[in-house]
Amino acid sequence: MGIGYIIIASGFTGNLYIGSVTVGICYGAQNSLMPAAVTSEIFGIKHMDTIYNTINVAYPDGS
Repeated sequence: MGIGYIIIASGFTGNLYIGSVTVGICYGAQNSLMPAAVTSEIFGIKHMDTIYNTINVAYPDGS
């Protein structure tokens, strides 16, 4: 993600698109992996599917 921000900050023509795609892919991967890691670490894996889906529903509700 840091590399994507550096690409955006460089200011060359066309780098906004390349940097935005890079940051978007990284943010999407992080956004999909972090709830699984948080869910399994805090609550365990017994009811992970229910808790994971509840966390994912909270994103659109909060926004």
